[in-house]
Formats: sequence, C-alpha cells, structure tokens
Amino acid sequence: MPRPVLATLFAGAGLGLLSILSMLSLIGNFVADRSLFMVLIPWSDLFVIPLFMGIPFLLIAFLVPVMFWMWSWFLFRGRATVPLRTVVALPIVAVLSFVHHVTGWHDAMSCLGLGLTVSYTTLNLLIIIAFIISLVRGRHELSFSRNLLLHTSLFGWMIIYCFVNMNDWP
Repeated sequence: MPRPVLATLFAGAGLGLLSILSMLSLIGNFVADRSLFMVLIPWSDLFVIPLFMGIPFLLIAFLVPVMFWMWSWFLFRGRATVPLRTVVALPIVAVLSFVHHVTGWHDAMSCLGLGLTVSYTTLNLLIIIAFIISLVRGRHELSFSRNLLLHTSLFGWMIIYCFVNMNDWP
C-alpha cells in the first residue's frame, strides 16, 4: 500500500481513538470529580448532542475517522496542497469556537472555576494561532506531511478543544 494511503488511514484511526478518549472523559464526568485526565482531554460539546440523542458511543467514534477521510480524500493521493475548502473552513470554525467560548464564559467561571476556564480558552486561542501560521506556511511550502499534519490536527482540535464543554452539565 502506498505511503500516503497508510498515513491517511492511520491518521483517521488515531482521530477515532481520540474521540473515544473525549467521550470517556464525558462518562468520567458522571462518576468522578474533574481529574488531570479531564483537564488534558476535556469533553467536547460536539459529542453531547449525539450521545444524548441515543447514537451509540462506538458509532460516533467510527464516524469521526470517516468524516476525516471524506474531508481529506486528497491525502490518499499524496497531495501536498492545502485545498481551498480548508482555507475557508478554518476561519469559520475558529470564529464559531470563539463565539462558543465567549458565550460560555459566565457558566464556565461558575462551574469550572477561573483556572480551567482560562486554561481552556488560552489553549484554544494558541491552537487557533498555530493553525493560522500552519495554514499560511502550508499554502506556500507544499508538503504532503505538513498537509496531513494540518488536517489531522485540525480534526483533533475540533474533537477536543474547539468546542470544549464550558459548563458542568450534564
């Protein structure tokens, strides 16, 4: 099997595992106080609605890599250029993430406390800045590895920190 195909398959599988860790963090919220695990891998609001709609845990974990592979189909071919749809989608998702953090700030301060709220928001802002830099570099310095890393980390960010739960429910 060609290297780009294997790398893209492994990247998607890794994102599936990351989504399982995020959902386990959600389950951990029911049975324990917040721990270091939950600080490092908080649970994302992206998983709350599907889980409470009764969509099975493993189906969600299966859909994450499938969505990654569908979005990043060009990586299977070893393409080094960042597609325009990623250039357009990244700022949109970054703005939505910012709005999510701003609107959840008050609840986060009362439920999570100052430390976690500032940590999640600061980390999210630093990740967005890193993505902007990576996107600019990726459009000028073409590399399959850089393109794969950009798309894998973009999906990983969306799974973990982009829409991190800013309150203490459920």
